[in-house]
Amino acid sequence: MKKILLLALAIVTVQIHGQILNPGFESVTGNKPNNYNTTFYNYSSYQIRDTSASHTGNHAAYIRGLSAASYSVQGAVLGVFSTVGLPSSVQGWYKCNIVAGDSLVFNPYLYQTTTNSPYAIAYSFTTASTSVYKQFTASFNFTTFPITFADTVFISVYLSGQGVDGQGVHIPATGTWAIIDDLTMGPDVNTGVKETTVEEGIEQVYPQPSTNMAFMIYNLTETSVCELKLFDITGKEMKTIFYEDKQTAGKYKAEIPVYDLPQGVYFAQLKVNGQIRTAKIVKQ
Repeated sequence: MKKILLLALAIVTVQIHGQILNPGFESVTGNKPNNYNTTFYNYSSYQIRDTSASHTGNHAAYIRGLSAASYSVQGAVLGVFSTVGLPSSVQGWYKCNIVAGDSLVFNPYLYQTTTNSPYAIAYSFTTASTSVYKQFTASFNFTTFPITFADTVFISVYLSGQGVDGQGVHIPATGTWAIIDDLTMGPDVNTGVKETTVEEGIEQVYPQPSTNMAFMIYNLTETSVCELKLFDITGKEMKTIFYEDKQTAGKYKAEIPVYDLPQGVYFAQLKVNGQIRTAKIVKQ
């Protein structure tokens, strides 16, 4: 898998400072996000496309599995970018549908092009589907890969599965898909800045006031059965956003449409394993 992924990466780099270029996939040409590979040696099975189902902004990257096609890179986000220092991780947001036996893999590399070695790898994956955007962090392993300098980061996010193509690479099933957005690099490990852990609960509801859509960022410390409902100031239920949705531990972003509601104050009620958390939303 590693060799195929590295061969698929474009050898075009751009300067960035602590963040992946085109972080929200906002630059798009021909329904394909710019700065990311959209072909793999001309094989049409490669699937990375633009979608408006974004975490922020108007665009995101959509990948999907095609079990009948050759080459597992049919579902992948691949890009090569210049970097300075040693970023601690690659982070981003995703939502996905994962067919049993498949997985969504986050596997970026830090690399030294000047010496052609060594490199550091980050790896994280999920086998669970989620209809709500969830955050991932793939942290680079500097213990196993003790590099002190890197000038390039390979962004590799791909689908894998139980099927096997002609080269022995595991491929995802038809029906497996993922949407990836807002890929950024974590703080430099040499700065002394540490990633913060937000206390369990609702982190943020924005924008305030809201006109069309409000967004709730919340955190789960364990797999939980969740529901999210919207009430008016009298306690009348206005909307059910999701109900009895099993969600694994992590950070989530829920979309709360308010465009069709009168102006006023509303309350978003997040229930996690029966425990209720409430946040105010002002509709303008």
